[in-house]
Amino acid sequence: MTLEQNLEQEHLVQEQIFDAINKFDSFRFNAGAGAGKTYALIESIKYILSKKQLELRKNNQKIICITYTNVAVNEIKERLGNTQFALISTIHEMLWEQIKLYQKSELIELHQEKLSNELNNIQEKIEEYKKDKNLSVIFDEEFELFYYLIKETKELFYENRNYSASIFKACYTNYIPEHAYLSLALKNIGNFKNLVELFYKEERYKKALERINDTQERKKIKIQYDSKSNSDRLTSMKFSHDTLLEYSYLLVDRYPMLRRIIVDKYPYIFIDEYQDTHENVIKLVQKLHLYAQESNKKWLVGYFGDTKQNIYDDGVGSNILAIHSDIVNIDKLFNRRAHLQLINLINKIRNDNIQQVPIDPSYINGDIQFFHLQNTDENNRTSKIQEFIEQFKNTIPQDQKIDCLVPVNRSLASLGGFETIYNSIYDSKIIYWADLNSQLLSHQLEKLHPAVLTFYHLVMLYKKLKGKNTTYYDLLGKTNNDIKFDNAKKTIKLLTDIKVTTLDELLRNISRIIKENDADYSNSAIQYCLNNSLSINYSDIKKYDSFYEYMKDVIYKNMFENQSENEQFKEENNLKIQTILDTSLTEWLNWVSFINEERDVDLKVIYHTYHGTKGAEYNNVAIIMEHDFGGISTGRNKFKNYFSHIQFSLEEQNKKLLDAKYKEQLENTQNLIYVACSRARKNLRILYLDDINDIRTGINQLFNSVEQFD
Repeated sequence: MTLEQNLEQEHLVQEQIFDAINKFDSFRFNAGAGAGKTYALIESIKYILSKKQLELRKNNQKIICITYTNVAVNEIKERLGNTQFALISTIHEMLWEQIKLYQKSELIELHQEKLSNELNNIQEKIEEYKKDKNLSVIFDEEFELFYYLIKETKELFYENRNYSASIFKACYTNYIPEHAYLSLALKNIGNFKNLVELFYKEERYKKALERINDTQERKKIKIQYDSKSNSDRLTSMKFSHDTLLEYSYLLVDRYPMLRRIIVDKYPYIFIDEYQDTHENVIKLVQKLHLYAQESNKKWLVGYFGDTKQNIYDDGVGSNILAIHSDIVNIDKLFNRRAHLQLINLINKIRNDNIQQVPIDPSYINGDIQFFHLQNTDENNRTSKIQEFIEQFKNTIPQDQKIDCLVPVNRSLASLGGFETIYNSIYDSKIIYWADLNSQLLSHQLEKLHPAVLTFYHLVMLYKKLKGKNTTYYDLLGKTNNDIKFDNAKKTIKLLTDIKVTTLDELLRNISRIIKENDADYSNSAIQYCLNNSLSINYSDIKKYDSFYEYMKDVIYKNMFENQSENEQFKEENNLKIQTILDTSLTEWLNWVSFINEERDVDLKVIYHTYHGTKGAEYNNVAIIMEHDFGGISTGRNKFKNYFSHIQFSLEEQNKKLLDAKYKEQLENTQNLIYVACSRARKNLRILYLDDINDIRTGINQLFNSVEQFD
């Protein structure tokens, strides 16, 4: 078919969406990579605005469009243009906007239930320790004595918790004469620590519940969503992302009035990247749909996405129809992005009913090459990747970039030019290994660790100060005419003239400028600059000897707030902070460029995590693969197992897929490879770092030919 004929067929698919909108039929638009899902979504919103804007205005209604990241939010807003009738936001922003009015009422009840459930879980774990032969004596006649002891020695416990078993045990030596059971209980230090921490945790949960149950205290409580944290702080009446989804679903499930408010106010809800949406959100929307049907309300939800691009553990993926089944299915088989050779490859990888064709029949010049290393020396992998990239560079026009997907965070940091930052944050132990990808390398700022976010804002301030096109507004924000121009000009010049090479020097120089030019903390230009760039209230600095000391304290609290106040630990922690602050600003700028997904004109190669390329498209893509993925236990042999599976006979494959866990892991890997390979428009190069002898047949099934990289 010709391009014109394909465009006509594509338009008919969009007409199916318009038809569903006209009939208020909820639908799922399922389309592969490069199909133009975002375009279809934006056209759907524009269609409603062209047909129903007067009705929306009259009824004080809006369209809701939910997408996965802030980057996607901004892209849709930019492409849609200004309108007061469409609310574009991430799922967390939208849900909190809907339920925050219930902070002092229904949310308290939900929080009370969650605290009670968590307390029950804690108490069940404590019960398990009664079976421990060394600890069982505590639960007999000695329990009250033991409980009194751990309350009395709480500070001692936390001061020594992280020391070796022998040092920790020695702390309780003086108590053994009065607490003979300790001799036995301390034989397994790990179990003893776990049990004591459970008792401390139990105490915190009981106190939190007592606050809620106290009539007067309850009036003071306001349940808060903490968007800056990846974990709940339930006893502080704060919760994070996943619990927001849980609470939102429960409120919609329990309170018909909330269902009515949402359905009446938002007759159209569109969800982008539905496959990555949490099941609780799909369940919530299904409840709204059911309510609308029962109440004869004109309402619909439109899901836009692709089940084969579900690469997150908490995404609903193909399970969506099991939760929300009463919807129209609309498929699209065109690919607007890639050349035929790339499309044929990703069709083989996904192997389902979505088998794409290029919308432009002239897109037939794609090039795919798969290479493997013969020698798999761990020490030369980074250099081999660099050689591989250099070879790729020589095959493309000089003005084009290469986007390289790297599976291991440490390798990514090394190639991206911020290895010291990665190592110093890793060595500080403020982030668990499994969370490094989100809390250090996420493109979504709200997912970054609070301390890491502070470093980000500091580097961004420096970057603005040195930027050629930076305006006063960029540095000062909205000033409401509180600053005289001469003062602003003088202050900004002092800041922009700073010459530093590390974050430590940046902090010290800002501190010096404040001391020399604003000893009484009254300079409004400095005040606005610090507040705009770092969210600092100028008055807070007055409590410290200097701005430098204030920032060091902020960083310390963000990194080690819950750790022991033991002097040795404090000294060690301060050394960790100093190592981070002394890292070259060049590395920090490289890291910020990575976080911001900047495509600098002078940068020939841009490195990404696999997950970080979701939704993106590039002319030239290099993918680094090896047996494992991510350097964590769950990624062990991830790619090797996938290629092993596809070289089995169909009968063997089906037999293995009867194991639900095996099937889930295989599908996740298949989706990951699909997403990675489908980023390429024209040229794709893959370098496999491990020995492929056992999986060569499987690789050949997808890539046809495999060459050794020398």
